Amino acid sequence: MRISLTPLAPAALLALTVAPSLAFAGEDDVAEGPVTVVVETDEDGDTTKTVTVAADDGDDPMVSVVETKEGGETKKVVKIVDGDESVVIVETSDDDDDDDDDDDFVEEIVEEHHHEHDYKWLGLHAGAVFSPTGATGRVSSSDGRLRSNQFKACADPEGDTACGYIKGLDLKVQMFESPSAWKFPRFVGYFRTGFEQGRVRFQPGPDGFSPGQAQRLDYTSVPLFLGGNVYLFDEFPVRPYGGLGFGFDVLRLDYRRAEQARLVDASARIGFELHAGLEVRISNYVSLNAEVMQLWSARRKMEHLPDYSNTGMSVLAGVTVGIPVRLDRHEHEHTIRKVRRVSKDD
Repeated sequence: MRISLTPLAPAALLALTVAPSLAFAGEDDVAEGPVTVVVETDEDGDTTKTVTVAADDGDDPMVSVVETKEGGETKKVVKIVDGDESVVIVETSDDDDDDDDDDDFVEEIVEEHHHEHDYKWLGLHAGAVFSPTGATGRVSSSDGRLRSNQFKACADPEGDTACGYIKGLDLKVQMFESPSAWKFPRFVGYFRTGFEQGRVRFQPGPDGFSPGQAQRLDYTSVPLFLGGNVYLFDEFPVRPYGGLGFGFDVLRLDYRRAEQARLVDASARIGFELHAGLEVRISNYVSLNAEVMQLWSARRKMEHLPDYSNTGMSVLAGVTVGIPVRLDRHEHEHTIRKVRRVSKDD
């Protein structure tokens, strides 16, 4: 691997220019300003000379030269820092052999800092919930267990103008990570809510309705679910996906009874869902999707009235708008060690 040190050239030139001019600084001499020289001698006569050139902002030194003489051996360490990239050059020589050796060994240590960026995205999804069965909403009065697909889809169950195939609204808050708007996530987590509504009318028996018998039932459910999707591709814009979720359905049942007052019941029922669909992701900022969802929900038992379970199949379609909310930075260090022979004549 070839590493370009061109961005470090000004710092290296400054180190080579300044260090020799400060070589004669005496012990404990300190030069003020951007260039600092410190010379220390221990009781054995070994010396350490440190030359630092501070950056313009006064933070960590841009250039540092440390020369240590110990036991007839001289070691020089030059460290040059430029932003996230640094180079360390180590040279060791024996003073007794300087006149005999033709070459010196120079060891270069190059430290590479690789940075990866991941954005945390917030997705806001809105869509419609459809009934795939198109049920008429008429059941026998003897039917004691009802499920959502038997109900006529009604966005307004109190009236007749909003009944058809649309039975509610699907809302999701999504979270995912991606380094850019064009690198699509393979996993998306979500919180799902919204509402679904429907109604059934009970057909009377041969003797009509007995007092207290249900004549009509309207239901409204509000899901509070956590879940996630797994996608097949991370770059192709049209992507199949599948997922699951679990949570609670906040359920409201409104029974209209013969010769008695209406009965309204509210409860939370545990539920579980599986879904699969197809997404068209224009970018991480905008995507469209359609999916089929199967929901299982705990049954609500009512005394002397038909039980209800929100179990059933639905078709969902909607649009998602993505917003990058936070940048995460990951750093990876990679060190390369090189040894080269340098001629004294050079």
